[in-house]
Amino acid sequence: MYDWPAYVEITTWSGNGLFSKSNPSLSIARPVPVSWPRQFYQPKYTAIPGPLTELRPTVYWNPGIITDENGNAEVVFYTKKKKTTYTVVMQGSNLDGLVGSSIKRIIVK
Repeated sequence: MYDWPAYVEITTWSGNGLFSKSNPSLSIARPVPVSWPRQFYQPKYTAIPGPLTELRPTVYWNPGIITDENGNAEVVFYTKKKKTTYTVVMQGSNLDGLVGSSIKRIIVK
């Protein structure tokens, strides 16, 4: 149909690909892709959930959190009422392609 050259790229974790040869005359640019978030479902709890709904591995997910100029944001989510410890994994990026992550613990007493 089209007389354009085509190729398939296979990228491994190391970024070297399946068959990689270095070529000093070749310059490869890999721009950071931007993925705009979709709307993710967040239930509205009107009643206290039963014991089976308390087994959720993820209690909050929102890829569209915007921070202030100091990098702070506030999130609110429902959790169970008993004493427990939550592991909070935060990951993010900015429009310049810089990424960061942090893991914190929340102890409910």
